[in-house]
Amino acid sequence: MTAFARSYAQAFLQTAPPGYDVERFLEGAGAVRDSLSGDARLRSFFLSPSVPLAEAVGRIPSRLRLTKATGCRPAKCRSSS
Repeated sequence: MTAFARSYAQAFLQTAPPGYDVERFLEGAGAVRDSLSGDARLRSFFLSPSVPLAEAVGRIPSRLRLTKATGCRPAKCRSSS
């Protein structure tokens, strides 16, 4: 953990809108962390400055993407409604 991790975590929690699903965000962040730490090729792809942002984001599986409004993954959002 970096020296800045605590401050970023506090800022995130203080600025999350009411009703934001922090648990689901953390699940998604954990899945991304696990994917990046377990696959050197994937990590290189996302860290490469030569890969346009839109392409990098487009390669994230939709089941791992979070919606802006609710902070939850689309598949989970549909099943909870």
